[in-house]
Amino acid sequence: MPRSRLALAALLFSATVVAGCDSSGSTAAPVVSSVELTLASNTIEIGQANTSSAVAIDQFGDTIQVLPTFSSSVPTVAGINPFTGTMIALSAGTSEITVTVGLKSATKVVTVVAPPLRLNEVKPNGDGPGGWVELFNPTDSPVDVSGWIITASNHFAAFTVPQGVTIAARGFLTIEEADFPEGLKSADEVHLFSRFGTQSDSFSWTVNPATSFGRCPEGTGPFIMNTAPTKTRANQCAAIAE
Repeated sequence: MPRSRLALAALLFSATVVAGCDSSGSTAAPVVSSVELTLASNTIEIGQANTSSAVAIDQFGDTIQVLPTFSSSVPTVAGINPFTGTMIALSAGTSEITVTVGLKSATKVVTVVAPPLRLNEVKPNGDGPGGWVELFNPTDSPVDVSGWIITASNHFAAFTVPQGVTIAARGFLTIEEADFPEGLKSADEVHLFSRFGTQSDSFSWTVNPATSFGRCPEGTGPFIMNTAPTKTRANQCAAIAE
């Protein structure tokens, strides 16, 4: 190789070495150039826990160990541990989750939704056996009901829906009175809790209905007395006089 090319190669090698060193000749310390934020889920249900994690990238494109700080723009919607990134969904809405490392930060939006299922019809059947409670899925997607809890007035006497039970979109599920540890009384109440321990719905009554109590309109309106029991079917609501 000609002497001029050898000199140029040596100069380029020297410049490369110097670029990775500080003035004392040691390797340059990593500096955070960007932060990446990851949420375990972008949509969670009230009462549900969620996790967030952060990765810091240095000026060389390598991952470096850092101590990030997490925050929530609306902590009443999604509370978050500033040191671990663990979240808890508190109320329906949206919140921006931010992770900060030094002067660098990253943000993602988490959406908190209410439990989807509703009580739709209740047939106490007096103080005798044979009553039932109907659940309704008002959404356009199937809902896994595994782990949901239903109680009468005594919250400590509960029925837990077993694994593998699903309610189809806009579908119904009937819980028989025999599944309630203490049954249903002629004056009683029913409470529905999600698998995350959040009360999704409740209804109480003081007199035994001649037919059944049902929501009118379906799944959204107040409980009134149906014209006839409609177990696992759309409620048969009395006509409202104009």
